[in-house]
Amino acid sequence: MYYTEKLIKNCSFDIIKDILDLSLISIHEYKDRNLRYVRILPSPGTTIIKEDQLEKKELDKDDEDYEYDEDDEYEMEDYKTFTHALIDDSVTKIEGTAFACLNSLERIVIPNSVTEIESSAFCNNENLESIVLPNKLKEIDHYLFYECPNLESVSIPESVEIIGDCAFANCVNLKSITIPKNVKFINRCAFSNCQSLETIILPDLIYKISNLTFDNCINLKSIVIPDNVISIGDYAFSCCTKLKSITLPNKLSFIGNKVFTNCSRLKAIEVPDSVVSIGKGNKKLAIKK
Repeated sequence: MYYTEKLIKNCSFDIIKDILDLSLISIHEYKDRNLRYVRILPSPGTTIIKEDQLEKKELDKDDEDYEYDEDDEYEMEDYKTFTHALIDDSVTKIEGTAFACLNSLERIVIPNSVTEIESSAFCNNENLESIVLPNKLKEIDHYLFYECPNLESVSIPESVEIIGDCAFANCVNLKSITIPKNVKFINRCAFSNCQSLETIILPDLIYKISNLTFDNCINLKSIVIPDNVISIGDYAFSCCTKLKSITLPNKLSFIGNKVFTNCSRLKAIEVPDSVVSIGKGNKKLAIKK
């Protein structure tokens, strides 16, 4: 249901303050800014949020918090125009594409009760700016934030161990991201075309950089590759035009095809003695051994 001015007053302050600084805006200004709040409840008898649930949800006038206001009449087709979503703490799972393509969505708070978020759950949200992820999440699934061009920063919980394929691909305004120390796998294209990303530190448990992981990160200036990395996949750093230097770890064995192609500022790379295979398209970078 939508949170009107009256309903916001009844909502938990701790939840609201996480998604909007109440010290900067008064209650009366919510209506002026046309901010729409919606509380997302699970389907009856389940603890799961599904895409079709958002498609069919109606304003619940039987809800105990609902207060009718003749100035606040919402049509069915307006439901998917909410800007801020508060997920109920009875939810434990968000299914794939549940919040995909909701172009009005700007901020969302996910409670710590959620332990699983399926692939593409938040993809293709043009105006999504920030999200609070639950602290028991184990995986950032495939395409989770794919094509969220206004997403600027994400705090990944310490519980996460896997970042899936294209999880943040095409998040062109993503400027910073902290990858926690427990992450072991970062899959292909995970940060591809993150054009605003300038620096990133990979955790020590990473042993492989997959294909196209940082492809076309045109503002990436520096990256620290952990000592345990033994393989760098095809096009992993291709088109990183501002990358000036990179140090390869001493345990590295495999360098894929065109790993550093179109890295115009990268002049030379020292390859450790441990490397046994270098793919095609790397000669023009004057890789030394």
